[in-house]
Amino acid sequence: HDVCVLPQFRKLGVASELVRMLTSKPGRYRLTAVENSEAFWKKMGFGIIKDVDYCGSKARYMGMEN
Repeated sequence: HDVCVLPQFRKLGVASELVRMLTSKPGRYRLTAVENSEAFWKKMGFGIIKDVDYCGSKARYMGMEN
């Protein structure tokens, strides 16, 4: 449920490639974007479905279909 990349491997496209691999099969994908990660998920093709409360913080429920 999280995508984490070690600091020394950030800014190399590792997370983007991992998400592309995970979403390469046809399907419907859903997630909750937290901690200002919405821009990353939008870049990966996810769209906002609705705003949600996540442990007292603002979050976005997002999805994509391919």
